[in-house]
Amino acid sequence: MEDQTQERRRAQRYPIAARATVRRASGETVSATSVNVSSSGILLQVEEPGRFEIGEEVSVELDLPPDHDQPLSVWGVGKIVRLDAQQQAIQLDAGSFHNLKISGAELAAND
Repeated sequence: MEDQTQERRRAQRYPIAARATVRRASGETVSATSVNVSSSGILLQVEEPGRFEIGEEVSVELDLPPDHDQPLSVWGVGKIVRLDAQQQAIQLDAGSFHNLKISGAELAAND
């Protein structure tokens, strides 16, 4: 069974524990903690289980601690694809992982 789960995953997952804020289309926010993150999804430990539905579109923002004075901004939009009593999985449709200390000149060069 684990082999099938691994085959379904599109991207490698990284164990990252960070505070997260999930925002519903209504604007309501729910606090959570990330369990793992990949380029295609995020697994969250939710503080208030039972507040979401499968297929619900949400946005999520992670509050990652600075690493070597390099703070990161991480956000994504997607939909809830799995729920259980304590966790929810979000399949990301779009997102951004970038260094907040990039200067304007460096940012223009990367466009």
